[in-house]
Amino acid sequence: MNFYTIVTNDNAIEWFNTVPAHLRKSISDKLSKFLDGANCSPSDNELIYSKVKNELGVRPNKLPIEQTPGDGYTSAQLATEDKRKSWCARYDELQTIDVVLGLAQTIQNERKLLSQALGLAESADGFPAQSVGLDDTQAATVRWIQESGQTPLEFLAETYRDPEIKAGDRINAAKAMLDFVHRKIPVKTEVETKDITEPKIDPKSLKGLSDKEMATLDSLLKKMGA
Repeated sequence: MNFYTIVTNDNAIEWFNTVPAHLRKSISDKLSKFLDGANCSPSDNELIYSKVKNELGVRPNKLPIEQTPGDGYTSAQLATEDKRKSWCARYDELQTIDVVLGLAQTIQNERKLLSQALGLAESADGFPAQSVGLDDTQAATVRWIQESGQTPLEFLAETYRDPEIKAGDRINAAKAMLDFVHRKIPVKTEVETKDITEPKIDPKSLKGLSDKEMATLDSLLKKMGA
């Protein structure tokens, strides 16, 4: 699945599952802040809770732990437990879709901007195509890094943005990232040469000068221009 595809309700789970692990982190971190389907209450996410309730009915209670060894559950109890598991799974699915839809475009835009800022081509999986222009061995190494986890630049960017990391480490990561990015920014130098040989003086400042003084000034200006 192309990383830059438009993420919708229908493909959000597939997109999430195919995104490289380190790019899923922000989504997983946000999901971890919510209660799952087994422990949620209607007040946690009223919209999703109501939707699952309308689809599957009231969430069944969890089966009690049997007190007598060897006692099993009845077929009706097992059916109820299967219904409870389906209810919880559907709730978790909808909650994942909701979070993915909220973050997918931000994640996609960041990958795109990183590629553009560094002047690199983009690959379909969302990584900057840093292997372009390298020999076969180097390109293979870069592709392995990209497919197996974060690139060094992505690690630096995540480190300096993480408020839970020590300030000194964040500053060092920012310095390293800044140094690399600066090397990618072209330096443009412009020199204004128009009328450079003709020093300018405000005409108002010449009032009151005698003819001799004007001649002397004219001579000096010509020498400066030369």
